[in-house]
Amino acid sequence: MTPILPRVASCILTLLLVGCFPAVWEWEPDISSSLRYISEDFELPIECERDDPLELEIGYGENAFIPMPEGHTFKVYYGLQGGSHVYLGMRIKNPETTHPIQVVTLELLDDDRCAVARDSPGPGPEPAPGDAGVDGACMPYVVAQDRGTVDATKHLNARGEFEDAGILVQHSWNDYGGGSEDRARLTVRDQCGRSASVERRVTHR
Repeated sequence: MTPILPRVASCILTLLLVGCFPAVWEWEPDISSSLRYISEDFELPIECERDDPLELEIGYGENAFIPMPEGHTFKVYYGLQGGSHVYLGMRIKNPETTHPIQVVTLELLDDDRCAVARDSPGPGPEPAPGDAGVDGACMPYVVAQDRGTVDATKHLNARGEFEDAGILVQHSWNDYGGGSEDRARLTVRDQCGRSASVERRVTHR
């Protein structure tokens, strides 16, 4: 007979760390999203050429992709230990499927607070690389970032677009942004050397 208490304790511990019941019972890398995490020094091999630009759409939704409007208000999921996360989604309208690996970066940026001043870098939270912020005076604080690869032959919709949702993006510890100057940003680079970025103004509740 399988002991019950150790399994219950394990589920409770997972709940404390992640912060929502669906993540306890359903989380598995192959199920929760298509994003495969990569090391900081990962280099995407360029193996093809295409003249058309990448067309992207950023979205949200835990179970299905919903296009994200400007000014979207996130539902934030909180854990009992203070951690929090949101769910992001992505759509690549013209993916390269012959050479299908795409590098994806999903970010939440807080423009209410400077990580470092653009003209006087100094110690502080990690800034968004190359991002001058809304007014150009500071580098915004990266509230959350997930980076990985996706296979563009998977998660195709009826129009042949790569589409995925339920990508859990965990905030920096005890810091979920807030305010009216946050941004959600999706950046993609593919094996044909194409890259594109799209972002939306967002708030949290």
